[in-house]
Parts: sequence; structure tokens; C-alpha cells
Amino acid sequence: MFAERILCDRFSIFGCESFHSQEIYSKLEIDLGAERVLMAQKDSVQIAIEVKSFSAASVVYEFHQAIGQYIHYRMVLRQIQPDRKPYLAVPSEIYQRFFQTPFFHDSLEENQVRLLLVDPDLEEVKQWIPEPL
Repeated sequence: MFAERILCDRFSIFGCESFHSQEIYSKLEIDLGAERVLMAQKDSVQIAIEVKSFSAASVVYEFHQAIGQYIHYRMVLRQIQPDRKPYLAVPSEIYQRFFQTPFFHDSLEENQVRLLLVDPDLEEVKQWIPEPL
């Protein structure tokens, strides 16, 4: 998987670990691995990265899905791993073309979404927003 190679091989400051489904909120089960969520850690910094390609015809539709999933992943992480911070990984081209317009920008800010901008062609991290400390 491209994102794992960036984090584990090329962006080697993080070590990846597996993460399995957790039973939470009575009988509701959320599988944090279903949408390519990667868990990584360096020293005391723990992150979860939800990878989205935004390859469908409607960027707005995918954005709605991604934000909803991000909010739910963040909620679950607060319950089961409160020190782990979620990030939404998106292609840097999508960020440049769409996410800086008022609708996308305001939604990201309102929902306090952390971003990881990647170049899938070069297989490299372009920017962390904000930088994990």
C-alpha cells in the first residue's frame, strides 16, 4: 500500500502497527481498518491516518464522506486511544485545487481536521497540517 510505504519506508520516523476493530458504544462496531486507516507512532506521538484518494467523479461527495468518517474515527479514538490524533491523508493536488476554496477550507476548520498532503505519483509526503509534535 502506497501510504504504508511513505510512512514505514520513506518517511521512516514512524513505525506502523496493526489496528483491529473495537466494540464500542453498546453493540455498535466500527472497523477502523476498513477505510485504510493506518496507525503510526514515534516516541510519544501517536497518529491515525485515514487515506483518501478522491478519485470519484464528485470531489464534494467524497469530501462529505471523508469528513463524516474522520469525525467518527476521531470520536472512537477519543474513547479507545485518547492520545492518538487522527489525520486525513489526501493528494496534494486535490488540496490545492479544492480544499483552499471557502467551502472546503471552512469545513476543515470547523471540524478541526488534521491533514497529511501526499503526492501519490512521487510517493512522498508534501505537508502535515498541523505538523505532529
